Amino acid sequence: MGEDEAQIRERLVSIECAYCGAEVRYVGEGRRPKFCSASCRSRAWELRRAASKLGRESPMPTVVREVVERVVERERSVPASVVPRVVGDWVPLLEQLERQVRDEPWSLVRSKDDFEELAEAVKGLYDAFSWRNPEPTNTTPPVHQQSAPGVQAGGTLSRQQRRALERQQRKHR
Repeated sequence: MGEDEAQIRERLVSIECAYCGAEVRYVGEGRRPKFCSASCRSRAWELRRAASKLGRESPMPTVVREVVERVVERERSVPASVVPRVVGDWVPLLEQLERQVRDEPWSLVRSKDDFEELAEAVKGLYDAFSWRNPEPTNTTPPVHQQSAPGVQAGGTLSRQQRRALERQQRKHR
């Protein structure tokens, strides 16, 4: 089935009783019912029989309403989200992100925390590339301080620790 083709299925859902007009459920199997009960069927038969003895038309209504459910199935091709693997795939996406941050930053985020999280992710990306082109800031070797368990050298928290700390701070506001 192509994109323009559609598969249409119709299914009878309910019918009006030919005698009293009440709704008659139809499960889709077997012969379609005309009456809601045996008493309606026998009353309709009595009316038809009496009308034929008197030589008159059938007193039964000729219009019976049917409720039909129509299901239209269409196939659509949606491009799958693919994770870029090479620089040539990443560059256009990063340029698009840059344009969006400059032109309409609030379309990316729902709160200030989201914007800060995005900024931290970009900073982490920049830091990940800094090993390729290190900028000497201090010619003396760094002094290693004894830090608390789980804290990285230099007193900085990992991303997971920062998020946990932010959650605790929000919780106690």
